[in-house]
Amino acid sequence: MEWYKVHDEAERLEHAISEDVERGLIDKLGADKPCPHGNQINKSPGERRKSGLQLLWEASPGSVVRVDSVDERDSGLLAYFEGLGIRPGVQLKVLHPNYDGTLGLRLADRPTNLAEAAARKIWVSATTKRAERAA
Repeated sequence: MEWYKVHDEAERLEHAISEDVERGLIDKLGADKPCPHGNQINKSPGERRKSGLQLLWEASPGSVVRVDSVDERDSGLLAYFEGLGIRPGVQLKVLHPNYDGTLGLRLADRPTNLAEAAARKIWVSATTKRAERAA
């Protein structure tokens, strides 16, 4: 199943299975492993920040970042990210904030712009690659 569709299915299952089945799934899949969106079970934004993550919107111009996780609650936004090629594990170069409130990015060989609201739904970590070599 496509990673951007998983959350809606999980929401449906959440209301159809017992707590015992849910615990069994967590035990089987591993509570310490991320979901397809890169999110850890029960990890708050404060814990993300403590582990060195930041929102894409907050990344410095010229920095190269790796998408760590995305907010999974809006399937339309997830499909939009997929169409752009933005998903956990992808590297981006942050170019600059634009006058119109978008953030200029370089993804692979192409530039793109992302609205602030969308860039605030993506958690990233700095990479060790130099900016000239990024994406």
